[in-house]
Amino acid sequence: MIDSQEALGHLLDDVKRTALNGEDPVSAAALLLEAAESLLSAAGEIGAGASEGESVSNGPLYLVSAMQQRAASRVYGARRVRDAVFADPTLFGEPAWDMLLDLLAAQGTNKRISVTSACLASNVPLTTALRWITVLENKGLVEREEDEMDARRTFLKLTRKARGLLRTYFVELERRKLL
Repeated sequence: MIDSQEALGHLLDDVKRTALNGEDPVSAAALLLEAAESLLSAAGEIGAGASEGESVSNGPLYLVSAMQQRAASRVYGARRVRDAVFADPTLFGEPAWDMLLDLLAAQGTNKRISVTSACLASNVPLTTALRWITVLENKGLVEREEDEMDARRTFLKLTRKARGLLRTYFVELERRKLL
């Protein structure tokens, strides 16, 4: 529990620093949401907010996250169906969006997405996908993570900023009854 409290304290310090320094408001909001989630999770560790026999992971926090991951998976799947039905790769294309959806969908399963896998998810030629990964990195939406076991492989993961924007997007879709 002390580790959780310490981690939460550091996270809240990051939120304050981000807000006070006038940094990107989306990053500050993502940090704040992460702090709130950590606080709820820590409260569950000590029994607060959970009825006897009730698992904290079944609470609303888990459901919202799972809903967003399922929604990302469905949106990505619908895009692939559209591509197959129209059978013309020149009609549609948003490789960055496809990669973000794939990364979000994988997040809940603790599945790491390699650069190669992200390129395949983008549904465009490899060189185009690699250019889009660079764009996403430069915009602070994804970051690379080296594989400790295999130096030839690199993974991609969503940044806090991207998680905050995607969360906002899916919450807004739900609010407008579009999901």
